[in-house]
Amino acid sequence: MKIRLPLMIQDPSTIKYKKFGLRKWYEGFHPDNEEFYLDGPISKRLAIIDFSPDDGLVTIDAKFVPPNKRRKLGYFQNEDEEALHQPKDKHMFTPAFLQVSCFAMVLRTMYMFERKETLGREIRWAFGSPQLLIIPRAGETANAFYHRDGRCLQFFYVKKAIDGNPMYTCLSRDIVAHETGHAIIDGIAPDLLDACTPQSLAIHEGLADLTACLMALESHTLREFVLKKFGPSLENSTYFSSIAEEMGKLLGHKYGLRNLNNEKNLDPTDEKNCVSRTEPHSLSEVLSGSLYRVLIYIYEDLMERYTTEKRRLLRSDILSPWVFVRKKIREGEVSLASYALAKTRERFQRMVFRALDYLPPGEVSFADYGRAVIAVDSIAYGKDEKMRNWITQEFVDRKIINNKEALRIETNFDSAIIENIDMQKLYSSDWTAYWFANHYRDELFIPERMEFEVRPRLLLNKEYDDHVMNKELLFKVSWVHEEEHNIGSRYPQRLAFPVGTTLAIDWETKKIVARLTNAPSREEKDQIGLRSTEVRLEEFNQQREDRGVFLKQLASDGILKRGREAVNSDGNPVLSAIHADISNGKLRIRGAGKLFHIIDRKGGGSG
Repeated sequence: MKIRLPLMIQDPSTIKYKKFGLRKWYEGFHPDNEEFYLDGPISKRLAIIDFSPDDGLVTIDAKFVPPNKRRKLGYFQNEDEEALHQPKDKHMFTPAFLQVSCFAMVLRTMYMFERKETLGREIRWAFGSPQLLIIPRAGETANAFYHRDGRCLQFFYVKKAIDGNPMYTCLSRDIVAHETGHAIIDGIAPDLLDACTPQSLAIHEGLADLTACLMALESHTLREFVLKKFGPSLENSTYFSSIAEEMGKLLGHKYGLRNLNNEKNLDPTDEKNCVSRTEPHSLSEVLSGSLYRVLIYIYEDLMERYTTEKRRLLRSDILSPWVFVRKKIREGEVSLASYALAKTRERFQRMVFRALDYLPPGEVSFADYGRAVIAVDSIAYGKDEKMRNWITQEFVDRKIINNKEALRIETNFDSAIIENIDMQKLYSSDWTAYWFANHYRDELFIPERMEFEVRPRLLLNKEYDDHVMNKELLFKVSWVHEEEHNIGSRYPQRLAFPVGTTLAIDWETKKIVARLTNAPSREEKDQIGLRSTEVRLEEFNQQREDRGVFLKQLASDGILKRGREAVNSDGNPVLSAIHADISNGKLRIRGAGKLFHIIDRKGGGSG
């Protein structure tokens, strides 16, 4: 069913106080593949549950008007029967518009991930049920967060924020996209939210920030406005790099909660830009900053190429990507820079989000994620190494890795372990999957006699440039790794957590598209001589040290809680508690991602 929905272009205060110069503060959105819509709004995968601040009761102000013979598109209206897909200024802070706008932004973010040029499949929620709950007015405070146990996104508000106007986090495009990003990332890589490695948590936070950035870049209206006002360079504006400017201003930040265009790093000699290795919020800026810098490089490279080729391509009748936009560019409907930025966004989101699929299960580092990014780009753009060189250099410059060899990986190689395997059985049969993993332990880096788990297999239909489609089977296996830590007398010294291996297999050719592991102390043997045992051990030992410091600090701060300490008197989990589960003398961490619920913890931002 296809309907009309409004989307906020930026935060309300950003539109007003930056003199946005637009006739409208929203843009249209026409989703077309949801099965149904109900008052609320509600669909099969999303449900708005809004509470009145006056009495705490659920309120349904947005009413659905279905399509009919005369009107092909449905829409939502308020209690005065005014359509909300073309809102007026008076509608902005009304309950009905809060509900519809937030619903639309969550749905739009989901679609960005699901497109065939990105993940190529329908997303799944980590909590196991089909519907994500969205609470636009969860309470009065400057916060917003994703809560896996509650199966929901919660958005809060401040009645009198900037110049006496209210601030609703559910109206912020950045905040809604960011929190939806957390929910989607949790469905793709659920181990990250329970991780005890700071960089694992920082990957979650950094990619949620980049989700907000990419949703801003997706807006043609915003792209055209920013490029016209500030010129073709992305260095001149913070519209795409600054996250949640309205909330940031309220909390005393200059450029929103975080600014992606930064020089943050892990170099202890850089007193200005070095961040703590164990604070996930600030640590995330190192990753998001390096990736945003790569986005700028991609854009500048495309601008240079398109500018050089513009005259020839606009006059030529040859088939090219320009054939679909040539007329609009010539007539001024689309600027050259806007087109280049749109193509940049497409390549960048493919790179950063598909890398989540390729991550090995369990605890991962920035280097693990970097190798996944390199794998994605190697497959999509095998002959063009520029992006891979940029990301490698950024990781080296920011001291994420010690040398370029750490990100070298092997892609698109033949392997005897797949030659005689029935791909359909490997995908659909648990018995075949477990036989395969047990029979090829060495190739999957599973220790001898170690119990393991085969994760649910995924069949991916991905689109690449020039509309080329490819079918991949994603095979993941995990097992438990143990190590010694002394984080306090109340906790066992034996820490247990998952690690594993990911195989991406081309369905037709049976080539190993990519093989990535975070297994410690294992030398990767392959055709091109990847990183040595010493390099892998050095990397893993650094993460081990970071885990110990991080957990000791959580215990010292009273955030790490055992057993009943993590449960309220009503039996519900303490929202801010990180669970220290103890079994057979071993410590397992659960729910460390709840740190994202806490505003400004030791210099960080909100979740």
